[in-house]
Amino acid sequence: MLRQVSGADMDFVARYDPMHDVDGTRSGTLPYAAAFETDRFHRQVGAWSASDRAAVLGHQAPIAASDDVSLSRTALGWHDVGHRFRRRRVLDAVTLDVRSGELLCLLGPSGCGKTTLLRLAAGLEPVQVGSIVVAGRVVAGPRYGLAPERRGVGLVFQDYALFPHLSVFDNVAFGLSGLPQRERRHRTEAALERVGMATYTEAYPHMLSGGQQQRVALARALAPRPRVLLLDEPFSGLDAGLRQQVRDDTLDILRSDGITTVMVTHDAEEAMLVSDRIALMNAGQIVQVGTPQALYHTPQSAFAAGFIGEINRLTGHLRGCGVDTVLGHLRLAATPCGCCHTDGAAVDVMVRPERLRLSVAGGADKGPLEPPLARVESVRSVGSCTLVRLAVLHPAGDPVTLTARVPICPVPAGKLASVTIEPGCTHVFAGVDRQ
Repeated sequence: MLRQVSGADMDFVARYDPMHDVDGTRSGTLPYAAAFETDRFHRQVGAWSASDRAAVLGHQAPIAASDDVSLSRTALGWHDVGHRFRRRRVLDAVTLDVRSGELLCLLGPSGCGKTTLLRLAAGLEPVQVGSIVVAGRVVAGPRYGLAPERRGVGLVFQDYALFPHLSVFDNVAFGLSGLPQRERRHRTEAALERVGMATYTEAYPHMLSGGQQQRVALARALAPRPRVLLLDEPFSGLDAGLRQQVRDDTLDILRSDGITTVMVTHDAEEAMLVSDRIALMNAGQIVQVGTPQALYHTPQSAFAAGFIGEINRLTGHLRGCGVDTVLGHLRLAATPCGCCHTDGAAVDVMVRPERLRLSVAGGADKGPLEPPLARVESVRSVGSCTLVRLAVLHPAGDPVTLTARVPICPVPAGKLASVTIEPGCTHVFAGVDRQ
């Protein structure tokens, strides 16, 4: 039997849902929340609107056949979206489309606007500027906002937001209260089976591990069969070993079901591991969008180069068809991003650690010119490769510190090594591009 809402539940509603609706209506829905006991939640829940509660519950109503659109269209889009919290601008003319069936990561530093984009798409924030599109249909704009439960968008919060007083089954079933009892039970059982939690139906959240709670939160979001699933740093609260396993299991489910997914993360390595495409954000703007390989190998700004993976930073000056650096004169295949090709112009030169080549100083393969020399400061094995810390000798100033990632270091610590860069593997940007 499905658990019925009791008088005790209504007391719980009265305590945690003060019905503070910005649109003047009253809602009897319960918000899912991870930590009802915390003072932070007590303060926040009192300010939630009806839209907040509806989206938190995950009441995604089935989409009528007349509302169907071609799957070839954009599944989710933010078009020229701007947003402010009081005087602080958090989003600035953001335009981004998510393709049907893909997993896109919103990546960037804390406070860059990633979670705000999710909240706008889910209906937790009103759109101030621009529009939100789901499956080719405008669902929100400055003067219009489709109710969250009618958007076909699911949301998994960073802290999972499970009801502490409801069982696993009832947590998942609660968001399906608009369905007939038999269909509600079928969807709940199917969702729990899908995430491997079918044997935990009678357990309560406090009896589960962090990974199990995450699976229940995922089941709750999948049960209403949303068109788009939004994940707000869903694995950040798990330890490293568990994070990888839960992440892999979750992504297997999403990919096998073909669910369009947008995941927020500030971890560049995680974004590269899981996503089809990455939208890199900084200061409320989209900096670059592309595949993980494109962002890593062909960054369009110094910020992108530095945020996606480890990087060595050098300064240099343009001369002829190249740039002068402490590692010698490096030939360029194209004009540096953001600057005119003028001799003497200052530029930033960035090199990935794996693109540095080391050899014994004065070796037989040195060629007609001796490559720049560096003192090997430290050599550390990290399993599949070796990290080498170098101090490049620079007659015009202090040594420049670099990191090389090589299979085996041919030079012991304390000795001199010749340093070269793999041809065509430098990223050069205008000297002012230091975001």
